[in-house]
Amino acid sequence: MSVFLDQYSYLHFSTGIVAYFWGIDFYIWVIIHILYELFENLYSSIHIINQYITLWPGGKSCPDPLINRVGDVASGALGWLSAYYLDNLGKTYGWYQPHIPAS
Repeated sequence: MSVFLDQYSYLHFSTGIVAYFWGIDFYIWVIIHILYELFENLYSSIHIINQYITLWPGGKSCPDPLINRVGDVASGALGWLSAYYLDNLGKTYGWYQPHIPAS
């Protein structure tokens, strides 16, 4: 099924939040996520996932459709951006100190 978002979109969104709080730059994060999507969907990687990473949710029988890969990267980027904007709102309104100091 070719869908832009699926049940794993929240996982990609949450990894974006974690990447922000680990101090990974937005553009670096997007590049990392694109490279991950490319690697994850190689047939050799699918074999490794199914053979050695048994905790992978549901295994992986074939590469994801391109539209879903784009959705995964977009979800990861939106997760990073949501953490960034919430952190800046907290600073602006004095809710708390920003977690990632301005460079």
